[in-house]
Amino acid sequence: PCGPITMKKLSIVALFLTLSAYSSSQSVQAALIEIQAPVLGQSSEGTICGPFDPECKRRLARILNAIQLLPLEISSGVRFGELGAQAAIQFSAHVAGVDAAAGDLEALLFDMVTVPERGGVRVRFSLAQSEMLFFCTDENGNTHSPFSGLFGTCRPDGSWGIGGQVAQIQWDSQTGALAARWAEMSAVLNLLQNGNGLGYLQNRLNTFAGASVDTVWAGNNSANSGASHSFLRGKFGISGMLRSNNNHWELKGLASYRPNLTQWDDFSFETRAQVLYHLLLAPTVMANVGIDSQYIYSSVPENAISLWTSGTELHNAYLGALFGVVWQ
Repeated sequence: PCGPITMKKLSIVALFLTLSAYSSSQSVQAALIEIQAPVLGQSSEGTICGPFDPECKRRLARILNAIQLLPLEISSGVRFGELGAQAAIQFSAHVAGVDAAAGDLEALLFDMVTVPERGGVRVRFSLAQSEMLFFCTDENGNTHSPFSGLFGTCRPDGSWGIGGQVAQIQWDSQTGALAARWAEMSAVLNLLQNGNGLGYLQNRLNTFAGASVDTVWAGNNSANSGASHSFLRGKFGISGMLRSNNNHWELKGLASYRPNLTQWDDFSFETRAQVLYHLLLAPTVMANVGIDSQYIYSSVPENAISLWTSGTELHNAYLGALFGVVWQ
């Protein structure tokens, strides 16, 4: 659907929106951090804090909730499937992103996984994605579009928002399988009603319901090799995050059900859980270390769009250790 010129223009627009949204909300984010200051501890003379320095909390908050440029993450572990267990490696990065009280937005994402024993790699590119962008209710009770929360001040009790992604393309070098999630849109409800406020930066619980437009081209490991078909796939589930009071520890989880809305016996169930420890390396540099676990069940494997599905196995799982670096 998109030629190379169109994709290039869309990439530039997505990156511009992410950067400009954060740039315009600098004053809002600064105000939030200043509000946090009495709770997080006052500034010290040092530039790099130790694990028991209360200043770490404030500095970690600045990085976690500021614009992040080219964050990198690598994970090494074991992939489990019906054909056995194999060592696996995953690499992820995106050009720019922001995770603020008003929601999150990431632009130009790249993921790659490889199972050395099987050979080949699977790569995925996404133009832009967001788990949640809250509608903004101002002091006068007027409701504004989700993006407006990144530009102005909103009441800190947001519940409703939208999420989605644009132009996700996935390719498997070994089988030649190709898949595209052209567009996805979800309505999102924050059960804790703390959107647009400081509470959302520490804990969140979101439920979502939406749909995506997908196209898959079967690989050479399928009886329908080379055949393609498009369909509308639903998305229903829940996600959450819990961050410790000192901002060092973080627990994230996701569970979703994705039925093919035109062929109900084609569905997938996905779960993911991460335990992360945030370590301050420098005033504007943070490292993440932790454990990543994922499980995917696909009733029609060749139709599933996931980094860890094999195209032939119903059950797929991954468990590994991860390390990442984030720059503010």
